[in-house]
Amino acid sequence: MAKQIFGYIMVVILFIWSIFGIFFCVKWETNKDKVNSVNEYIQLVEDMQDVVDSLKLENAKLKFDFSNLTTENEENKELVVTITNNFNDLQERYNALSSELETFRQKNADLLSSNEELNTMVENLQTEMLDLQNEITRLNGLLAGYEDIKNGTFEVDFFNEETLHVAKVVTNGKCVSDVEEPVKEGFDFDGWALSSDVENIVDIYTFPITENVTFVAKFTKLHIVNFKNGSEIFSTQQVRNGEYAQHNFSEILSNPDFKGFALSNDMSTLVDVSTIPITEDVTFVAVYKKFNKIYTTNTSVIGVNEIDVAGLNSSDLYRVTLTNLVFKISPNMAVGVTQSLFLLQGENGYTWGVTSMGKKYYNVVVSKGETITLTYGSDENLVTINLSVDCNVNGKLTVNYSISGVNVLCNFEITKLVLSCVEVWN
Repeated sequence: MAKQIFGYIMVVILFIWSIFGIFFCVKWETNKDKVNSVNEYIQLVEDMQDVVDSLKLENAKLKFDFSNLTTENEENKELVVTITNNFNDLQERYNALSSELETFRQKNADLLSSNEELNTMVENLQTEMLDLQNEITRLNGLLAGYEDIKNGTFEVDFFNEETLHVAKVVTNGKCVSDVEEPVKEGFDFDGWALSSDVENIVDIYTFPITENVTFVAKFTKLHIVNFKNGSEIFSTQQVRNGEYAQHNFSEILSNPDFKGFALSNDMSTLVDVSTIPITEDVTFVAVYKKFNKIYTTNTSVIGVNEIDVAGLNSSDLYRVTLTNLVFKISPNMAVGVTQSLFLLQGENGYTWGVTSMGKKYYNVVVSKGETITLTYGSDENLVTINLSVDCNVNGKLTVNYSISGVNVLCNFEITKLVLSCVEVWN
C-alpha cells in the first residue's frame, strides 16, 4: 500500500515538473524572440547611420569639388555629376531602410515603446537627413548654373520654412527667373523676402543679384469663413488674415424679411460683415425678422381714414396683408359697360378676373415704408394701382391706395379692399 502511495506522489511530482519545464521553455523562447527583435532593430538603425555617414562624406566631396569650379573644367564637372549620382543612390538606400524601419516599428510597437534611446537615434538621423537634402538641393541648383561660373556668379537660395525650396546660380547684376511658388497648407503665399529683412517683400524678378543671398517665403494665414442660412452653409470662403469677407448674396439680401448677419457665437447682435477684419475661422448666420404679434382684423379700408390696431406703435416694424381687392372701370361717356375686375391668385403671381367665383384672392403684403405697385392692361390702356401703409404716433393705421391710368375714356375706382392682418416684427 505504501509503495502505491509513493508511486502516485512521484507521478504528481513529475507532472508538475513537466508543466514548469514547458512554461520556462516558452518563456525563454519569448524572451529570445524579443532579444532578436531588438537586435534586428539595432541593426537597422546602424545600417541607417552608415548610410547617413556615407551621405555626409559624399556631400563633403561634392561641396569641395564645387568650390574649385572657378573656371570651366569638363573633368571637374563630370566628377561633380558622378558624386551627385552616388549621393542619389545612397539616398534611395536610405529611403528603403526608412520604409523598412517604419514597418518594423508598426509590427513591434509594444516592444519598442519603452526603448526611448533607439527611437531618439532614429529621430536624430531623420533630422540629419533633412539637412543633407537641403544641401544637395542647393548644390544641384548651383551645378545647373555651372556654365555661367566663368562670368562671375552668385548663389541664391529660396527657403520655404526650414526646407530649401530651390537654389539658383545668377550672373552678377542679373535677376532670378522661373521660381515656382511654394505651398504651405492653410496659408496664402505673399512673396519672397530677404533673410536679412524678412518684413519686406521684394520682387525677385527685378532684384539685381550682386552677392550671395537667401530669400525666405512669406505667407499669410487663411481663415475659413462660412455663411449659413438656417442650418445650411450656402457659402464658404478662404479669407486672408486681417482682411474682409465678401457677402454679395442677392437672394438673401433681397428677402424682405432679412435683417442682417450675426456671428454664430452671438446671434443677438447684428454685425456689418464688410467692417469685420477676419482673424480666425468664423461663421456668419443670416438673421430674419420673426413674428412677435399678429393682429387679425378683416377690416374694409374703403372710405376709412384710420384703423385702430390695438398695441401697434408707430416705431414698430410691421407689415400688413391686403386682400379682396376689386376695382371698377366705368366709361365716362354714355356708351360703354361698367366692369369690375378682381385681383386673383395666378400661377406665377397675380392675375385679374371678371369674377371671383371659385377663385382665390391674391394677398398683397405691404411692409412699413414700402409701396406696392399693381398694373392692369398695357401701353396706352395701362392702369396702375399703388398701395402703401402708415402708422401715426397714436398707433392708428392708414392704408393708402391710388389709381392712375392713361385711358381718358374711362374712370377707375377701387370698390373693395380688406385689411386681413397686421404682423409686427421683433
